[in-house]
Amino acid sequence: MKKILGTLIIALSASAISTHALADGPRGYQQRQFTGHQHRSSDWLGPLIVLGIAGAAISAAANQPSYSPPPQVTYVSPPVTYVPPPPPASASYYCSSVGQFYPNTSYCPEGWQLVTVR
Repeated sequence: MKKILGTLIIALSASAISTHALADGPRGYQQRQFTGHQHRSSDWLGPLIVLGIAGAAISAAANQPSYSPPPQVTYVSPPVTYVPPPPPASASYYCSSVGQFYPNTSYCPEGWQLVTVR
C-alpha cells in the first residue's frame, strides 16, 4: 500500500510540474501577445488541488491508529490428583500387659502382638 501511494504521489507531482512547465509552449517560441488586461486563472490551481488531495490522503492514512489485540491470558490449573483411601487394616496390634489395642494405648512395655482381624 505504501509503495502504491508513493508511486502515485511521484507520478502526480511529475505530471503537475510538467504541465506547469509546458503551459506556454516550448521555451524557444514564446509568442505572447498582450491585449490589455487579461484575467487568467492561476497555473498553480490544478497542481495545488491534486497535491492537496494527495497530502490529505497521506495524512489520513498515516494518522490512523493501529491496535494490536491484547495478549491472550491462559490460566493453567494444576492437575487434580486423586488419593485413594487406605485399605482397611487386616491386622491390629494388641498389648497383653495393658489389655488394649494400639490406637487406645500408645505404650506397651513388653511389645506389641500382631492380631489378625476376623
